[in-house]
Amino acid sequence: SALGGIPIFVTGSNFFNTTALRCRFGTMEVRAHFINHNSIMCVVPPNDDNSRVVEVAVTVSVNGKDYCPENDIKFVYHKDSMPGHYSGPSGIEWSTPAPNGTYANAGDVNFTLCEPGRFQPKAGQSNCLDAPVGYYAPDFGLSKPDICDAGMVCDRTGLAAPSSPCPRGHYCKEGTKTRVYNSLFAEDLSLLQSVYFLWKLGRTGFGAGISMRT
Repeated sequence: SALGGIPIFVTGSNFFNTTALRCRFGTMEVRAHFINHNSIMCVVPPNDDNSRVVEVAVTVSVNGKDYCPENDIKFVYHKDSMPGHYSGPSGIEWSTPAPNGTYANAGDVNFTLCEPGRFQPKAGQSNCLDAPVGYYAPDFGLSKPDICDAGMVCDRTGLAAPSSPCPRGHYCKEGTKTRVYNSLFAEDLSLLQSVYFLWKLGRTGFGAGISMRT
């Protein structure tokens, strides 16, 4: 990646522990870290040219001034992937869309699974979506949320599990979104009131209060 930041290990001989140890990537110098007399570690610096693949020679110095001659040791900078895509660890899979249920930021070498409570139905995305009200997402890497179970309530977004059981004395259908009585049962209450009204009429008679004289 052009962002650098990757540690690499260089093997050789006659290294010694000094603050003057250096690695050079092309013309860019960074401090080297002494491991032992046969190996050092350097962190790859960023490369300003992100428009193309760039190959640079890697050389080392024990005094910060005199570098070993260039040889076959090369480091290859690959172009960064776009948002919603990943480059793969070797850069060969550059700009591969993140599959559904995952996301990838610009420059990522791999995709990341959506966390519980979130999902992503599309490929090539740079973020995941919160499970909507009435749904929940119980696992990693989901491409769609689950509808809230019957007998449960899912009253907010981003749930990994239903938020609470149905209120006592009532029932909740699949996808119930709130514990508020008026919202949950207004339709059922209206039906019960109508049934009660008809039952009461049946007990008193439709003709109650009507009299006839001859």
